[in-house]
Amino acid sequence: MKIQECSIYKYSLDVKKPLYVAGNYLNKREGFILRLRSEEGQEGFGEIAPLPHLSKETLEEALTQLKQLRPKLQDQLIPSDVVTLKGGFKRWLGKAHL
Repeated sequence: MKIQECSIYKYSLDVKKPLYVAGNYLNKREGFILRLRSEEGQEGFGEIAPLPHLSKETLEEALTQLKQLRPKLQDQLIPSDVVTLKGGFKRWLGKAHL
C-alpha cells in the first residue's frame, strides 16, 4: 500500500474550563491533525498537540517538523507488517529521515 496524500490540518478549540499546565492556565487547545490516504482510499489520522510550557516542541516547531515529514511520506510504501504506527515512524522510516 502506498501513501498518495498527506494533509496537515490546524485546529484551535476553546476549553470549557481553563486547563492548568506547568503553572499556567490554558484557555484553548491547539494542534494539528495529520491525515494519510492510500491509493486504495484508506485513511489514517494522527494528532500533534504540544502543551505550552510542558512539551519540548512549540506549536510552531511541531508544524515545521510536520512540513519536513510530509514530502518524505508522499508516495512511501507502507510495510505490510505495520498494523499501527504507535512509535513506528522511526522503525519504518529510520532516524535519518525524521
